[in-house]
Amino acid sequence: MARPTVRILSRYILRQHLPPLGYALAALTCAMLVNQIAKQFGNFVGKGLPWSIVFEVFALSIPFIVAMTLPMAVLVAVLYTFSHFAADNEVTAMKASGISIGRLLLPVLGGATLVALIAFAWNDQLLPRSNHALRTLLVDIQRKKPTFQLKEQVINEVVAGQFFLRAARIDPANNTLSDVTIYDLGDPDRRRIIMADSGRMAYTPGGTDLYLTLRDGNQVRYRPTCHYAYHPCDDAVLSLHELAGKNWQLQQQKRLMMDEIVAGTDELGILLLGPQKGVYWYGSRLS
Repeated sequence: MARPTVRILSRYILRQHLPPLGYALAALTCAMLVNQIAKQFGNFVGKGLPWSIVFEVFALSIPFIVAMTLPMAVLVAVLYTFSHFAADNEVTAMKASGISIGRLLLPVLGGATLVALIAFAWNDQLLPRSNHALRTLLVDIQRKKPTFQLKEQVINEVVAGQFFLRAARIDPANNTLSDVTIYDLGDPDRRRIIMADSGRMAYTPGGTDLYLTLRDGNQVRYRPTCHYAYHPCDDAVLSLHELAGKNWQLQQQKRLMMDEIVAGTDELGILLLGPQKGVYWYGSRLS
């Protein structure tokens, strides 16, 4: 059984570490949280979001910040405590009493082990859940506010390396844009720059597809859609069999509808083929 003097000394050393550990953890966490708020505050304020949602976004960022500041706080606490011991000649007094440096470090190592276990549980359990909740919240905000991540007077990269958008004014409440310029670089052989006086972004009722419609007055200028198939339906397979029966001979005239498409059902991979008195429909109806 350990001597009472040794137990008292261990509790004293650990107790001296607690105040600087708490102060350092709180100060570093607050500093990094303020820095995060300063960087992201403009992206949330003025976008029509309730203050409770803005507060929740920053609150869910705290576990990640604590995961970074806890090791730094431990370092600060150890340096401060032992500097305080040295300044008050407490280390000299302990050594004069026959207590070795290793014995002085033993309670610190035990406390560090406890902090390491807490940090492991924090990073393994709490941090992934908070990150998932934050990601889910941001996705929900994006679905309700499609223009949430767009910035005014800036060329925004919507699809990496393919689709860029610039708008002079953005109304997050109505998801409308004014003085819009589209840089469509998806097809190297058909790069386009499209300008319109207004536009609107909106998700489909299912929340799976995002539509962007540009207008000049009442005239539709741009409405991108899909021209490829993920999974052919039964009618498409029959059309392919009929086309194979014609030795894969396509019709002479083809037309790809683009500008005149302003509304419709959710369909993928529309391709018109056929002889003079018929058509083949190649694609999948999803709605």
